[in-house]
Amino acid sequence: MYDICAPVLYGDCTPYDFISFAAGLRNNENFDRTARIHIRHKQLWVEATYSQIFESGWEALEIKSRLDVNPISRDLQRVMEECHGLVQEGKKIWEFIHKGLTILPHLNTVSMGGIGESLYNAAGGFTAEQMYSCNFVDDAKILPLALINLPTMRNYCQTVFYGPLALPNKIIKVNPAIQTFTCHFRGSSTFSDCLTVQETRSPPIILGAINRFFCEMAIHVPYPVLDINTAEADFAAMLRPIVAMMDRSVYIVDPVTGKPIKHSGNINFVKGTKVEIYDFVRAVDRSKLDSSGKVCIDPNETIQALAPVSLAFLQRTLDRALPEQWKGKVVLKNREEAPPCPACGLDPQEEFKDVLEFYSLMMAAKGNAHAH
Repeated sequence: MYDICAPVLYGDCTPYDFISFAAGLRNNENFDRTARIHIRHKQLWVEATYSQIFESGWEALEIKSRLDVNPISRDLQRVMEECHGLVQEGKKIWEFIHKGLTILPHLNTVSMGGIGESLYNAAGGFTAEQMYSCNFVDDAKILPLALINLPTMRNYCQTVFYGPLALPNKIIKVNPAIQTFTCHFRGSSTFSDCLTVQETRSPPIILGAINRFFCEMAIHVPYPVLDINTAEADFAAMLRPIVAMMDRSVYIVDPVTGKPIKHSGNINFVKGTKVEIYDFVRAVDRSKLDSSGKVCIDPNETIQALAPVSLAFLQRTLDRALPEQWKGKVVLKNREEAPPCPACGLDPQEEFKDVLEFYSLMMAAKGNAHAH
């Protein structure tokens, strides 16, 4: 029975508590079977006592207004304990790597995020990151950097923008290069319009890999373009966050400490590097947009009215603005072109079906309302 269960239990692991799980590294031979790990945050919500509920109610306590809603408040002491534990495990893994000891010899896929991840996404994510970074400084990102630098690593993804499970928001060279790096954030904007923070708020890029970024809210651009010369300046401003993302220094990982350090001197652009950005912008038939730029479709029309339009006209603007070494390596794509994530398996096409079904139901309801 053990021989049957062990490959299943240890081959693809999603531990609720990674800190306890990692205690078995180099102590449990079953970790030699592990090919994939999904690391997620714990649910560190603050639960109210009955007396508090009767006195102030859920709303006043900022906990829950309904049983099916996650509470807003968190136990900050437990949050910091989790962060400390994840940092310590990162240090331990990097020490194994530095000493040349065998660690997770078949691990080739890692996905980061889930469950309690919202603390490090959404509007308050940057505030949480500042608190976290102040406490752990250069060690803050040691766990994800240790895992992505394992010699067997091939596919890596993250749904967290900040925190101990997120890679540093830098251009990173790992050795050897991995195959794919995917970011599909939840509740936070992939790119910032603010010029002063575009470097710190841009997602990581892994040199030598296919980097895929999925945006939640596309910018709608009226199409066809009536005057390309007039629109060129607007397009350039719209794409500025992407250009800023590419114009950053390259970081490598210190072989002794596992900390990210800026690479001094020239570095050859690693072969195979590509950046694919999905749903950052969407060209929409201008007749389907209202004065505020929102999609407005007649209830009798089908969802096909929002069929994808080629982004070639925007791609040309982006290519002209990119630094020379990035030209031809950064591609804008529609969500319909997105493949399933090689790390966590999320299929954007399946995910979007729910949106289409909701939209179709909404359109049908409007049609029935008009009929009556």
